[in-house]
Amino acid sequence: MKQTVWVTGAAGFTGRFMIEALQAQGDDVRVVGLDVAAPPAHAADAFFAIDLCEPGSLRRAIGQAPPDVVIHLAGLMPPRSEAEMRRVNVEGSVALGAALIEAGVEGVRVVSAGSAAEYRGGGAGAISEQSPIGSDSPYGRTKSEQSERLLQLAAESGLSVLIARPFNLLGPGLSAHLVAGALCQQFMTNGQRGYIRPKGPTESVRDFIDVRDVVSAYWDLAQKGESGEVYNVCTGIGTPVARIVEILEEAFGMTVEVRPDYDPELVRPSASIGDNGKLVALGWQPRISLEESVRSLVRAARGEGP
Repeated sequence: MKQTVWVTGAAGFTGRFMIEALQAQGDDVRVVGLDVAAPPAHAADAFFAIDLCEPGSLRRAIGQAPPDVVIHLAGLMPPRSEAEMRRVNVEGSVALGAALIEAGVEGVRVVSAGSAAEYRGGGAGAISEQSPIGSDSPYGRTKSEQSERLLQLAAESGLSVLIARPFNLLGPGLSAHLVAGALCQQFMTNGQRGYIRPKGPTESVRDFIDVRDVVSAYWDLAQKGESGEVYNVCTGIGTPVARIVEILEEAFGMTVEVRPDYDPELVRPSASIGDNGKLVALGWQPRISLEESVRSLVRAARGEGP
């Protein structure tokens, strides 16, 4: 039976890959994109240019294309203010959940993209879904509240909600606001001068995962995940940021000097590695290597395609 799948934040980085992955499912899926503005060219079967905080627009979209599955990716990140992020991340998510409940859409499943930034920093070992929540960052706070409010709505109403917490994204077209994207931009600008100026310690360790593996995880969760549960979306492998620099050097064919653009006394190296056992138990596995993911980022930055 054909499923109607909504993708909120359809014009964003992950949204574009999510729609591409869903279209690969063939005639079994009808893809409906939602975002504040339609992209210049979108691959969705239908598109609604709406603000999730406007209940009337949501009601109209539900009336015209009631979803069976919602992949909820809409959200804001730094450098937007905490107030702006809270309006979209928290209020927009609550409005979406409330509109689905009000419409009485039978059996709809919502996979909401949270963030590893929700977890409290400073712990030792891999981060599991049972690790403490309580981020110090404004973004992490809004994502944690988003997840909490949606799970609360689900518990009160019977709406099926799952939370996916992706770790550090990689892949073609990655924003320069994220670690690997910022480093790639540094190579594009300062690399020819023989140096880069990272904003944080390259000794820090992160769990990097390609966006194409992330969207495959979201779809697996929509099909097999358990309602009310949280799932880390990660590789379970820690990679020093310095390794990303090395791969970028190889891809750009240059060697650079690392000149820190931060105060080493104030910004210390840290580690964030996820435990993906819960997601792997559903049959999912990451497939794109770190090296290939970074190379695809470089090719896209050069305009050579993914």
